[in-house]
Amino acid sequence: MMAAYTGARTTGFASPATGAVEGPIDLAAVLSLTAPGRYPVRVAGASWTGIS
Repeated sequence: MMAAYTGARTTGFASPATGAVEGPIDLAAVLSLTAPGRYPVRVAGASWTGIS
């Protein structure tokens, strides 16, 4: 897993977006996972790649 970017090790010019850094996304808040019938699922692989 990749470490979170903190901006502590930057080089060159400062990014103009340093003030727009957001925290992690809370899936429970975004997807209303407390509602009945909603289950988060992690999918891996490429078995559906190219299917339309």
